[in-house]
Amino acid sequence: SSLNINNTGDTLYFIDNGVRRMSINDPGLPSVPFIAGDNHYFYRMGINNANGEIFVTDAVDFSSRGYVIRYNRRGELIEELEADIIPGAVNFKYNN
Repeated sequence: SSLNINNTGDTLYFIDNGVRRMSINDPGLPSVPFIAGDNHYFYRMGINNANGEIFVTDAVDFSSRGYVIRYNRRGELIEELEADIIPGAVNFKYNN
């Protein structure tokens, strides 16, 4: 779910037991997550095209407050932010 593409249009990201990443030219799906889900229930995702950061929401149990988890383009954790119940979208505002 949550299919995203990077700003150069050559890499796809999607949620499937973690975050998966693949080239648009790959012949098959990746077998190992780029970012492991660990103790999170990844629900939605967005890619910040300004810097390549990956934002994933964690819906926890769909009745408690969730989280927005921010990773750099290499898949390394930057921070976890508490969100409201069932954080279901990631949007970015770009200033020109």
